[in-house]
Amino acid sequence: MNIIIKGIEDEEQENEKETKDKICIILQEMGVKIAVKEDIDEVRRMGKYNIERKRPIIVKLNRKSTRTMILQKTRSLKGTNIWIDEDYPKEVQEERRKLIIKMKEARNKGHKAQLRYNKLIINDELYREKDTDQNQKSFPLLYGLKEEDPQQDIVKLIDIVKNQLNLNCNFNDFRDTRRIGTITSTKPRPLIIECVSYYLKAEILGKSKILKGSKLFFAYDLTQTDYQRKKILGQNLKLAKSYNLKANIEKNSLYVEDKEYKYEDLIKIPNAIETLTNNKRNTTSEENQSSQSETKKLKENSEPEVTKRVTRNQKNSTSN
Repeated sequence: MNIIIKGIEDEEQENEKETKDKICIILQEMGVKIAVKEDIDEVRRMGKYNIERKRPIIVKLNRKSTRTMILQKTRSLKGTNIWIDEDYPKEVQEERRKLIIKMKEARNKGHKAQLRYNKLIINDELYREKDTDQNQKSFPLLYGLKEEDPQQDIVKLIDIVKNQLNLNCNFNDFRDTRRIGTITSTKPRPLIIECVSYYLKAEILGKSKILKGSKLFFAYDLTQTDYQRKKILGQNLKLAKSYNLKANIEKNSLYVEDKEYKYEDLIKIPNAIETLTNNKRNTTSEENQSSQSETKKLKENSEPEVTKRVTRNQKNSTSN
């Protein structure tokens, strides 16, 4: 559970206690309260002393909660020369170094981008520099575009993107467009779109909700696995709602009555929703029975003493 701190003043003859004291001052300014002896196991400078640069400090912590607390407060360092982050493995550091460049490029173009460990998320979509899996397609599909002259597909696409999604684009932004599937007389085949820029693809999919209510819509070109996952989650969502249960899909998980069901869970336990429904019904039934029992007791206790005596006399008379 290490963190790395950069930018703290460095001295040639600095010992561990002096380094700890400097760290404690920074943490206090951040509003982090720690017990030095209990929370900090070891601190050390990285590399040899160099008057021209400040050596980073590796801080070994005893508790995960302390690390989490420190990292949550790092925003308070904005505008200073101090920088705190997790001490990632060397290979992860290299990946992050490359992704940070991409993240800055995306932000400069107005996209929402953030780094999570060794993954870059742009506009809520995982960034992939190269698709190593040949089955993993990452092209958007356009549904509902009338099929006429194939050469006009790209012209119509640009018109939709520019005038309906309000995005700047031209012919050079698209590598290829082609129809997929079997030709039918009932509906047009979807148009698969190969964008030159990853960012344009993300923007098209991000703004696709604008077309809601029209016959046109953009969607992901899903792999067979992704399609199966979406299908199973959708079927179980529909089933849960048919039982009047509170349900929604969020980040590849189904939430029913605030309980999370991942795709893998629904495959292993096909009747998970029915089981949850039966349990809920049993619980409701038990609660109703308990409520009725309590109501009956309250009613008996609230009867006047004379009424109780008459009732007892009637019972005795009947038995005689």
